Amino acid sequence: MKQRGMALLIVLLMVATMAAVAVNTQEYWLRAVNRAESQQFRQQAKWTLLGAEEWVRLQLLEGLPSDSVHLGQRWAQAGQRFQLDDVTVAYQLRDNHACFNLNAVRPVRAQPTEATTPAPARAPLPQRLFQQLMLQQGMNETQAATLTASLAAATPLRDSSQLRALPGVDRPRWQRLQPLVCVQPHHRLRINANTLSGAAGAELLTALTQGHLSPRQAQARLAARPATGWPSVAALIGQPPNDAAVNAFAELQSVVTLSSDDMELRLWTEQGQHRHQLRSRLVRSEQGFRVTERRYGITE
Repeated sequence: MKQRGMALLIVLLMVATMAAVAVNTQEYWLRAVNRAESQQFRQQAKWTLLGAEEWVRLQLLEGLPSDSVHLGQRWAQAGQRFQLDDVTVAYQLRDNHACFNLNAVRPVRAQPTEATTPAPARAPLPQRLFQQLMLQQGMNETQAATLTASLAAATPLRDSSQLRALPGVDRPRWQRLQPLVCVQPHHRLRINANTLSGAAGAELLTALTQGHLSPRQAQARLAARPATGWPSVAALIGQPPNDAAVNAFAELQSVVTLSSDDMELRLWTEQGQHRHQLRSRLVRSEQGFRVTERRYGITE
């Protein structure tokens, strides 16, 4: 009886081992098939999105006026998509002049000392506008000044997400700042008033007026903007709300523009559980818009 019991136990162990091997083998092959499908999808999607990128460049950006870029134009429509063979490609264009260029906040060059002590110079306008933007995010003046100095020391940045490493920028604050800021490969601050929109646009316009327009007033001014955009910066500025705002509105003219030569294109396609994305930067040159940067995969 003991021998029969041992034999039965051995048989059961062998069956269990074979079942475990079969299950593991099946799981391995399923993972291998899924991995192959994912790699094939990414490869096909990469070339599909590159073709879509060229279509958008030629159809939407090549004829874009160099002196007037606004949200009434075709490139700014939301929820755009088109069909390439049996693949649906969705895309979205964003004006890189509808955000605050973090690289515009540069260190102040030291002035040569003189025998007499000069009056302290005002901070450059981009630094003052960035501090105003931080005050609108709930920082006090000391925190905003500290962050501005830290940013000036850290520039040039390669990506706006680098702002998260600086003091005072926690996760909730970064989530509020993300649609407001960007990084451009130069130190100029140019913001297109005709492509500002929504709560982010109102926040930026409030900062540009150095707080003399409240977010509600800025939102009302954006809502009253003509469908084809303001024809001039003077039309945007209008009448300053009070005497204290005159200088701030005058300074606004040095950073506001009504055109754009830097666009970000986001394209994506999906197939079942697979999704692939391409983010491209297109900058205007004498030969038209040209791609200067590409990022593949899901990015922030």
